[in-house]
Amino acid sequence: MYKSPYPYFGGKSRCAPQVWRALGNVTNYVEPFFGSGAVLLARPDAHAHNAQWPKETINDKDGMVSNFWRALQADPDAVAHHADWPVNENDLHARHWWLVNRLPHLTAQLEGDPDYFDAKAAGWWVWGMACWIGSGFCSGKGPWQAVDGRLVRLRNNGRGVNRQLPHLGNNGQGVNRQLPHLGNNGRGVKRKLPHLGDNGRGVNRKLPHLGNNGRGVNRKLPHLGDNGQAVSVTGKA
Repeated sequence: MYKSPYPYFGGKSRCAPQVWRALGNVTNYVEPFFGSGAVLLARPDAHAHNAQWPKETINDKDGMVSNFWRALQADPDAVAHHADWPVNENDLHARHWWLVNRLPHLTAQLEGDPDYFDAKAAGWWVWGMACWIGSGFCSGKGPWQAVDGRLVRLRNNGRGVNRQLPHLGNNGQGVNRQLPHLGNNGRGVKRKLPHLGDNGRGVNRKLPHLGNNGRGVNRKLPHLGDNGQAVSVTGKA
């Protein structure tokens, strides 16, 4: 069992033990909205030893979630370096705005290169998640935007941020200093990259199923069921 390294609005960490008691030791676990990954990370260790060919499949539309786990696996020290910062309101607003503006480009790069990650964005995001109260962090649905280096409120709700005071209490609300073993909700932005041509030469906005003579990628969501079609995860010996 592991604990998620960041709080997540709507997360299921408190009910995770009940979830596993109800599910039992399933051999094919699917979680389409990973978020903090609290349920999967709380899976009892005994399951890894007893399951027959256990499979765990996870997904999340939010590029910040994907980037965090990629960066954490590839360069955990760099992520920890950028996350190691005291809580203060000015930095929360400044970093929030930076992340919101970074998200579309970040998501496109994550989808275009399986090895890409941004350790700075990952560290600032997990720091902001620990500081933020409630939902909406990095949603891009707020009236505050940076104009000439200053945060100003614009009436026309464009792509901006909401302002909130940082969370200053509750044990466990900060960043968990123990980086968990990788084992991840579906906010994010609507993403449409331009169609780059006909005759199968471009990239269609459908998640992977290679077809049409292998010339493009169709944008279909991954198959999340049926034994043998998920990602196989080997438990601890």
